[in-house]
Amino acid sequence: MKMKNPKLSIIIPVYNVEVYLHRCLDSILAQSFQDFEILLVDDGSIDKSGVICDEYAHNDLRVRVFHQENGGPAVARNLALAKMKGEWVTFIDSDDYIDSDGFAAMMDATDGVDMVISGKIIEGGGHLEEKVNEFLYFHSSCPSELYLNCEIANSRDYIWNRFYKSSIIKEHDLFFERIKVGEDTIFNIDYHKYIHAVRIIPKAYYHYVQNSSSISRGYKSQLPIFHQYINKRYQELKAMNSGTQKQFSSFISEQRVNQLFTETSNLFFTSNNLHKKEKVAFIKSNFINNKDFIEEFKKVSVSGVNKGILKCLILYLPFLFVYYITLISFFKK
Repeated sequence: MKMKNPKLSIIIPVYNVEVYLHRCLDSILAQSFQDFEILLVDDGSIDKSGVICDEYAHNDLRVRVFHQENGGPAVARNLALAKMKGEWVTFIDSDDYIDSDGFAAMMDATDGVDMVISGKIIEGGGHLEEKVNEFLYFHSSCPSELYLNCEIANSRDYIWNRFYKSSIIKEHDLFFERIKVGEDTIFNIDYHKYIHAVRIIPKAYYHYVQNSSSISRGYKSQLPIFHQYINKRYQELKAMNSGTQKQFSSFISEQRVNQLFTETSNLFFTSNNLHKKEKVAFIKSNFINNKDFIEEFKKVSVSGVNKGILKCLILYLPFLFVYYITLISFFKK
């Protein structure tokens, strides 16, 4: 007798997280909502993580394990996307966990929408910070308008506090780009191209645990590559409609300017071994000598003393810009 497909697929990339993995999986198995499958992708772990995955699969038929050579979270998630059977899909990081009523509350909110988003609980350094929105419902046939609404609600960056429709992912062959930073943001932009309704619920269930081994911390060599990908996606989203082009163009300009601040800060991270000449050359070619960027920069207002100083320098005293960044980085060390 053929078993019916589960309502929810839970995708978890696993890499050297033996300390946290039991807590993550136990929090899922303790959910009040039980109609799910768990897809664990052991991404070439060299600790006991793979063994732990196999143990859970042996004890619960809803747990499926795939072992692969190390390829990164994007590769692991893409493998699971090809294997999932659920009507909805969500993603969990293997060092995080979720409150027992989380899946039930989110599943209750799926009626008539293409994506459900909850709040988040950020844990780190012995502190808890809960971030939630009010109850929000967005409906639009204009992809950039829907994306902007979610952006304003500060919900675009994460994949682990939301439910996606598996049918949309499969129909449009959506996948994670094989980069090591920002692949979740790009996936969300791609998903927004094909949806019309989003519901944000005013509760936080997902515990995002910040730890020193997280790959999201420290110098990111692929940050410029991520920005190339995301700028291309913004243009694609903009081209899909004309209803909010002016507003979305303004949003794109703001994001492009923000890239200056994130990329310069990233360049001067203590763990970046690039020579100063290489850093200066990058800043000049991508920002100071980029006429299109400078024109965008003139139109966008910035907040904060440091950003204000940076804007004045790059527009009027660009030869001092690098020296200022170097000085700030020195004191940060």
